[in-house]
Amino acid sequence: MPLAYEILLEIFKYVHANGNPSSFTALLELNRAYSDIALTVLWAELNSLEPLLHLMPDNWKDDGDIFYLYSPLIRAIKLRGPSVAYDIVDGFTNILHRHRHTLSPLFPCLTHLELSCTHDPLVTFLPNIIHRGLRTLTLPHDDILLDPVMSCLLRILPPIQTLAYVSTSQGMHDFVNNIHLFPFLRDLTVSLTLEASDLLTIMSHPSLQSLTLVISLTLPALQPIAFRNRICSLSLDFRKSLLNPLDTAIAVLHQFPVPCQQLGILLPNQLDGDTLHNFLQLLAGQSNCTLYANVFSLSNLTQFTIRVDGFTPRNCVPVPSNVLEPLYPFLLTDIHIGSFNTCHLDDDDLHMLSDAMPQLQKLSLGTSCYWTTPPRASLAGVAAVLRNCRALTQLGLVFSCSLGRLDFDILPVNKCITSLNVGISPPYNHYAVAHFLSRALPNLCRTHIEYLDVALSRHNHILADRVLRIKGWRDILAMRSTAGDYFPPIFSISLGPTALLYSMPTPSNPIISRDEQHIYISILLARN
Repeated sequence: MPLAYEILLEIFKYVHANGNPSSFTALLELNRAYSDIALTVLWAELNSLEPLLHLMPDNWKDDGDIFYLYSPLIRAIKLRGPSVAYDIVDGFTNILHRHRHTLSPLFPCLTHLELSCTHDPLVTFLPNIIHRGLRTLTLPHDDILLDPVMSCLLRILPPIQTLAYVSTSQGMHDFVNNIHLFPFLRDLTVSLTLEASDLLTIMSHPSLQSLTLVISLTLPALQPIAFRNRICSLSLDFRKSLLNPLDTAIAVLHQFPVPCQQLGILLPNQLDGDTLHNFLQLLAGQSNCTLYANVFSLSNLTQFTIRVDGFTPRNCVPVPSNVLEPLYPFLLTDIHIGSFNTCHLDDDDLHMLSDAMPQLQKLSLGTSCYWTTPPRASLAGVAAVLRNCRALTQLGLVFSCSLGRLDFDILPVNKCITSLNVGISPPYNHYAVAHFLSRALPNLCRTHIEYLDVALSRHNHILADRVLRIKGWRDILAMRSTAGDYFPPIFSISLGPTALLYSMPTPSNPIISRDEQHIYISILLARN
């Protein structure tokens, strides 16, 4: 009995995402029915338009029938750079010029379009791409050619749900005045250079759930605005600003106090830990002075995120041990500061944090970047976080793999965490860590380290260290499933006021090295 199309489509998506290219190529060549499904998956999302151009004949003046054969298969175009290389822009422009005279859209099934490069040749032809099925549109910031695009958008009125339109031109004001014509709009990105009346109009949209404000070179002088509606998420983007980001964020939240449940701040570069601590103190103090429900307050927040989208120095100043103390009185469930150096947090700091905020569900501290500072926390600190925060579903911590004051007899158990972000945590004490993970995180199936720095040369020692750490954590995960074989029975010999615990060699563990003796041998003081 043949499988249903929907089931085959999901299988092919899994093979394309997780299998090797040869496996997916075999599906393409199997038969006509499977080939059609495989082509649907293969062309569903593009990160560049060059694959389509490779289908064109050598002579650009020939008819591009193959181009129009595959273009309806494209559902999403997500570009992180130019749509095409500069050496083939002429050929690509020729195709778009020929299509300008047709009434049908260039990509009739496209629902998701992201452009990030200013002066991309595709911007000029966006009026031929926008159609009534488009739901997500991200436009380049401050592109001078965006006014015709906005006019086309207001003429066609697609059911846009996500729109990023950062511009100071007349088209931006036209969009704000007609924002009610987009009833499905959920996620909007605009510039903070708008007037107060425009901001009030945007916040009055009944379906708006997420708002991103792009702060440019200067901060407009706005009087504090009172809002009626509350949104789910507010983000402040400082990537193209020369202002002090965290001080400016305090001013923005004072002048533009949007009531929200999630706050995200995107920084252009790394800041030291004391600056972060001072910002959190000011933010908490401003929230304590809030007397109205329809303004921004930490009391209404459930998620707080600060991310650095730029160069992060590897020897930046670590955050102080009490960096998150201003957040203790608030009921935050998600905290993400993975781009700050938290290597100075020890077991006591993690215990104090988790004890003050037991409601945490997602926690990420210093796991996004490479630091030269060795982490101070041990497995005992990780256990304290798991013990106090019973609702955790995502965890990211940097720690040494030493045992600290860990007691294997009272380990907490968390069955919700399936992925652990360890950052720069050095993988040693393989047997102890594997035993800890098998007991405390029984459903753990993968670990993640810090993001790869693409600016590093191939021969840099950091890359070599990263490869070794990846291998070390992979070995620990492999041991975790058979951790019991690495922990033979413990025998105790009474020695008067002390008790010596040691492990006898077994066939599965015939030799115990000197480096691992501290795992198996310990002296316990007996109480008189």
